[in-house]
Parts: sequence; C-alpha cells; structure tokens
Amino acid sequence: MGRVFLSWVLIRAGIMVSGIIARPCALPPGAPAGHARTLRAAYLETLRDPEFPIDGGRSRLDVNPMAGEPFEQVVSALFSLNATVVARLRELLR
Repeated sequence: MGRVFLSWVLIRAGIMVSGIIARPCALPPGAPAGHARTLRAAYLETLRDPEFPIDGGRSRLDVNPMAGEPFEQVVSALFSLNATVVARLRELLR
C-alpha cells in the first residue's frame, strides 16, 4: 500500500468517518431484520417531522442525519479495513 493512499485511508477512517457516525443508533448483531426496518422507518418519519429541526436547534445539536443503508455501508467499510491500516490507526489514536 502506497504512502499517499495509506494516508488517505487513515484520514477517511480516523477523521471523516468518525464525524459521520458521531451519534449512531444501532441494533445488536442478530436482531431480526423486521426490527431494523421498523426502526429505520420511524427514524425517517422523525426526520420528516417539521418540529424536529427546531428541537435540534434548541438543544444546540448539529443535526445532520444519515439513512440506515448508507450508514450501514460506512460501518461495513470500517470493518473491512486491512490489518495494516487498523494497526496504524490504532497507533495514531493513542
């Protein structure tokens, strides 16, 4: 793995992705698929609620939601990082 590419992967995994998944909502492994679908639908309904952004503003939260499928792809990409990247990232984050 080239040095520039390794740097790019480390920046993406260590900085950019951590900002994307700052406050995740997740189910435990093995949870029924129907539960995930129900929770994702409820989450998207909440995002469509006109009062939702107002509540986020009152609590001074940066509300930048991500739907379930793209979020799942980001997390899957993190779990598929090769051992070299994981070791270097662990070293940098100590």
